Amino acid sequence: MIHRNICHISRSIYPGNISAHKQNILNFRAWLKIWSNIVVIAQSEQKSLVKSSEKNIQGIFLPLKKNRYLNVIFFTICGFNKARKLNREFNFNLFQASDVGGAIMALSLSKFYKKKFLFEVQGDIFDYPGKVGGHFHSFLVKKISRFIAKRADYIRIVSPFLYQPLDKIGIKRDKIFLVAPRCDSNIFNSKNKYDKPHCYETEKKNIVFVGNLLIEKALIYY
Repeated sequence: MIHRNICHISRSIYPGNISAHKQNILNFRAWLKIWSNIVVIAQSEQKSLVKSSEKNIQGIFLPLKKNRYLNVIFFTICGFNKARKLNREFNFNLFQASDVGGAIMALSLSKFYKKKFLFEVQGDIFDYPGKVGGHFHSFLVKKISRFIAKRADYIRIVSPFLYQPLDKIGIKRDKIFLVAPRCDSNIFNSKNKYDKPHCYETEKKNIVFVGNLLIEKALIYY
């Protein structure tokens, strides 16, 4: 039997129990149809490192630091060392990341072990607005994102809109894959109908937003 193992790296904040992350655990369970073992290196609000597992899904959660830049440095250095130890056991076939901080480490590991690297692009990080986190932070995100995208083996995007910024920085289409965000079809289907919210007005434009209530989503500009 051929074992295929993936290391997913993200600075997302997970609960101490990986199974309690209701959104991502459904994804990981589906991945087991393809991957033999899935290792997730992420963060938690616990004061020390937390390990959690469900079958062949393992979570390694580093403690979150309050300072943004200190947190990136801590996560990159400690996460890199953890990933190296885990690679001795799993011999990862692919390193994957879905944010700039995690992608720095995933790209470094892929080059170090001469393995493939997949970069998930979930928003226009190549034109990151200065109003979100400040102009210096915006400058860093844009520069590092472009650097990483050009060196990734594969890029996953969640919307056709993201082809355009990737085209602008010279990314070839043959390494870009459009994979729409997951959806629980048991809940969202033609059989289930929902009442319109009270604020819905037929004579005005109405926008439906589905996502985390984060400043990066720019809801205040709607």
